[in-house]
Amino acid sequence: DASKSRGLGDVYKRQRHLANCKKEPSYNFDTYHQVFEANHGYIENLSILDLLFNEGPNTLNYLQSQTLERSPI
Repeated sequence: DASKSRGLGDVYKRQRHLANCKKEPSYNFDTYHQVFEANHGYIENLSILDLLFNEGPNTLNYLQSQTLERSPI
């Protein structure tokens, strides 16, 4: 159906900035406690496992407080 495909195209156009293969995305996430932060400073862009191991039960609260808006390049 043509009307359904047009609707999906609109969704794609609104969300395509979230998946841009040409540039590494940059987001403004809040920092969280990292165990070795005193020795190495805060390290960005680690895996979700780092967040889980460092924040534990607070991980869900942290994730819910973040927004997915790209920082200006």
